[in-house]
Amino acid sequence: MKKRFYGNICGNRLLWAVMLALIIAMLAGSASALVSVYPSSYELDSCSNRTFSINISLSGVADVYGFQFDLGYNSDILEVVSISSGALLSNNNQYSIFCIDPSLSTPGLIDNVACTRVSSQFSTPSSGLLSTITFRVRNAANYPAASGLVLSSIKLVNSNNVVLSNASQNGQVNVLSCPCVGAYSEEDARCIPTDYYCDRDGDGFFNRFSSGTCSLSGCVPSGCTLTVGTDCFDSDATIHPGAAEICGDGRDQDCDGVDIPCTSQACTDGTAYGQCSVSRPLYCESGVLVNRCGNCGCSSGQSCTSAGTCAIDTQACADGTAYGQCSTTKPRYCSNGQLINSCSNCGCPAGYTCNTDGSCGSSSPGMVTSLASCEQSVVQSGIDSASPGSTILVPAGTCTWNNQLVINKPLIITGAGIDKTIIISGYDAWTSYVASNRETSALIYYNPGVPGENHVFQFSGFTIDCQNRADAMFLRHTTSAGNEVARNIRIHHNKIKNTNATGRMFLFQGDFYGVVDSNIGENVKGLASVLGLNVATWNHFTYDYGTPDQLYFEDNHISGDIVYIVGVSGGGGRWCARYNVARANTTRYVGFHDMHGNQKPGASWHANMGAISYGNVQYSPDGYISGRF
Repeated sequence: MKKRFYGNICGNRLLWAVMLALIIAMLAGSASALVSVYPSSYELDSCSNRTFSINISLSGVADVYGFQFDLGYNSDILEVVSISSGALLSNNNQYSIFCIDPSLSTPGLIDNVACTRVSSQFSTPSSGLLSTITFRVRNAANYPAASGLVLSSIKLVNSNNVVLSNASQNGQVNVLSCPCVGAYSEEDARCIPTDYYCDRDGDGFFNRFSSGTCSLSGCVPSGCTLTVGTDCFDSDATIHPGAAEICGDGRDQDCDGVDIPCTSQACTDGTAYGQCSVSRPLYCESGVLVNRCGNCGCSSGQSCTSAGTCAIDTQACADGTAYGQCSTTKPRYCSNGQLINSCSNCGCPAGYTCNTDGSCGSSSPGMVTSLASCEQSVVQSGIDSASPGSTILVPAGTCTWNNQLVINKPLIITGAGIDKTIIISGYDAWTSYVASNRETSALIYYNPGVPGENHVFQFSGFTIDCQNRADAMFLRHTTSAGNEVARNIRIHHNKIKNTNATGRMFLFQGDFYGVVDSNIGENVKGLASVLGLNVATWNHFTYDYGTPDQLYFEDNHISGDIVYIVGVSGGGGRWCARYNVARANTTRYVGFHDMHGNQKPGASWHANMGAISYGNVQYSPDGYISGRF
C-alpha cells in the first residue's frame, strides 16, 4: 500500500512552521511558577484567642493577569478570621483588581480564592504576594496538635490568556499547649489557678486581696498584676496607703489597720473633730473650722478651688445665654453652664402652662375636637383654635385642598382611615417654590417653632393624592441656637399618591426624633428626605447607635418609577430605615439611600451625622435590581 501525502513540499513546510510556533507558544505558557505558603512552618501556643497570618506568595513568572487557588486546613484546631488580597496584581495599588469572596462552607477548606486585573495594559512583577489569610486557634480539647496548609486547584493565566504551569509549596502549623500562668499540677495534669490583683478604683494602688484567679498564660486582665498590692479597699479611690485619715468614721482611709479615734476638740458650731460642717466647705480641724472643699464639697452652683474654698460658677451656656439668665428658648435657664427648665423664672411659650418641675405643658392636654368635614378651611380653623397637645379628628369624606395646610403647634391629627378620609391636592407648590423657601413645597407644612420638652405630634388615617403638584408633608423646626429636638414624632397608616417631580412623601428639616411607619406610597419616587440644621446640629449634638434619638422609618411600602427609601439626607440629619419595601417600575438607575458626606472646601452644606439601614427590600422589573439592604 502506498503512503498518501497531503499537500506539496512547500505546504508541508508551512504546516511544520505553524506547529513549531504553537510549540514555542506552549513553552512560553509553561514558564514554571511557584505558589507557596509563607512561612512554610509556624509554631504557636493555644492560649485564648491566639491569631496568626500566613502569606500566599508567587515567584518565578511575570505578567500574571489572574489567579485562583484553594487552601485546606485542619478545622478542628483552626478557624478563618479574614482573607485579603495581596499587592502583586495591583503592583502595590497602582492598578485596579477584582476579587470574588471565597467560600468557607466546607469545613477545613477555603474554596476558590480568586482575583484578576481589570486591565492588561500594565504588567506585574515576577514575584510578590497573592493573598494574606489570618487564622485563630480554636479551643481544641487536646494539644499539641498540627494542621497542614495545603494548596490545591491552582490556576494562573497571563495577559494573553495563556495558562501558566505551576508548582506549590505547602505549609505546616504546630499548636502547642498553653503555658500556665502559675504552677502546673503533675497529679491531675492541669494548671493551678493563681490569684491576680487589680486597681479597680483607679487610685494607683493594687488590691491587697485577690481580685480573681486564672490559670493560663495571658489570662491576667489588662491593668492587673500577679503581685499582691497594698490597697485595703479597692472599691473607693479615697482609701489607699497615704490617704488622709478621718477620725471616728469607722473606716481605715490610709490602710494602716487603725481608724483614728476623735479625741481632739470639737468646733464651735458643734462639728466633731475631723468632720465636715453642715456649712460647706468648712471642716473641723483641732477645734478650728477651715475651708476644705476637697473633703466636704461645695453647694449647688459652686465649684471647689485649689485654696479649699468654694466659688460661685459663672459659666455661660452653649446657646450663649449668660450665667443666671433666661434663654430665648423658654423655659430654659442658664445654671452653671447647663440649660435647665425654670418656667417660674423664664415663663412658657404661648399656649403652655408652667409645671411644678419647671417644664412647660399644654394648657388643655388631652382635649379632643371632632371636625364637621375634611374641607381645608375647616381643618385649618380647627388647628388654629386648638391648644398644644390636643387631638383633632377629621371625618371620612373626599375633599380638595386648594391651599396649604399649616400646623404650627404639636397636635394629634387623625383621619377616619386610609381610603376613608381622602384629600386631593389642588395646591400647586411649584408655582412659588424656591430653594430658600422650602415651606411652600408641600401640601401640609408643620413647624412648631421651638419644640418643648413634652412635644408630641402625630398624623395618621389619611389618603393624600398630591396630583403631581406637591410633596405630601414638610416638617420643619428651627431655634435661635439650634440646640432643641422635636421628639415624639409619629406619622403612620397613611396612603400618599402621585407626588411631584422630587417624589418625596415627607421632607424633614431640623432635629426630629420619632417614627414614620406603616405608610403606603403609590406613584412616588421616595419615602423621605432628612436634613438637620447644618452646622448648628453638628455643634450641639453627637451620634450614638442603638438609641431612641433617631428618626425611624419602619414597615412602609412604596412604589414608583425610581424609588428610594431615604434620599437627600445631610446637614447633620440622622435616621434609621428598617423593614421597608420599595418597588420600582423602571429598569433605569434605581437608588435606595442617599447620604451626603462633607462637601468640597468652602461649601455651606455639611455631612449626614449618621444612619442605619437593615431589613429593607427593593424590587425592580425583571430583577434588574433587587435585594435587601
